[in-house]
Amino acid sequence: SLSAPKYPGTWGASANVRNEVTGPAVGEFIKEFRRLQTEPVSDADLEFAKRSIVGGFALSLESPAAILSRLLDVVDYDLPTDYWDKYPQRVQAVTAAEVQRVAKQYLGSGRIQIIAVGERRQIEKSLAEYGPVTVLTADQVLNPPQASAAR
Repeated sequence: SLSAPKYPGTWGASANVRNEVTGPAVGEFIKEFRRLQTEPVSDADLEFAKRSIVGGFALSLESPAAILSRLLDVVDYDLPTDYWDKYPQRVQAVTAAEVQRVAKQYLGSGRIQIIAVGERRQIEKSLAEYGPVTVLTADQVLNPPQASAAR
């Protein structure tokens, strides 16, 4: 799945995989990112993605809380008031060339940071082929050192 937060600069792609296939799964992500940069996405894949996005959007409006969330997106992201009304049409208008242009702009391997969660002994070595590995324990992430009050 893909996601992007409110502020520019980051986005995410994720998958849930077993520890023993973490490295190969990362390799598949990178391979797919490269392919998107060098080859136009097929018509069939593009149409499938469009249908999935538009269908998922329709399903995402099934509760009052979800509708409120979409309305808050309009405020938070300073979107036009008709943004969600026109969203399905904008998705349907995306071309293979636009997908490739965006892939070239955002999916370069020099811009990728990989975050993996799992059993260190099983995944660390398989991730090393993609660059330096920095290990953080759950305790380091959940209980970061407190900033000095003297600063």
